[in-house]
Amino acid sequence: HIPFMASRGCVQKCAFCSSKTFWPGYRYMSGERIFKEVEFHKKRRKIGHIDFLDLLLNGNMKSLVSFCELMIEANIDLYWTANMIIRPEMSQEVLKRAKRAGCKHIIYGIESGSQRVLNLMHKHYKIEDADRVIRHTHEAGIIVTANFMFGFPGETEEDFKLTLDFLKRNAEFLDRVYPSRTFCAIEEYS
Repeated sequence: HIPFMASRGCVQKCAFCSSKTFWPGYRYMSGERIFKEVEFHKKRRKIGHIDFLDLLLNGNMKSLVSFCELMIEANIDLYWTANMIIRPEMSQEVLKRAKRAGCKHIIYGIESGSQRVLNLMHKHYKIEDADRVIRHTHEAGIIVTANFMFGFPGETEEDFKLTLDFLKRNAEFLDRVYPSRTFCAIEEYS
């Protein structure tokens, strides 16, 4: 397999993330450009798996959909994994298309099941969107990993309970839940 980056930066400006310091904007390849590079590596190296290392592969939905359509049309035999954000445009149709294009695994940065905490984090989605996208991703046959952050400044016990409710409500659609400790922990300085 090979690691691959099709974009740099992020379309969001989450309060906890340092990416905007290093990459203040968002730059991305077109779907055709991503496809051409994947096709090149597939022919040259006989790869079977791609790990997209982008912060988010779905920062530009037009590019993602175009890439998927080209992969389906070319019938390239490989699978891929990517980080993506929750957004309303991640419809059941888009996710089924991604699966047909070789998407095997999506990692979503959910972070919290509390809308209040998501708003504090500057996450730009609604809890209902996360419920729907996770369910549709699972139903499309794609492995779902969800990252969560605990202890965000301002998070209350009630917010934590809402996150637990979110996890219980979506348990059958989640293959892996990853608690991220690095963003909201005080790290030792040496």
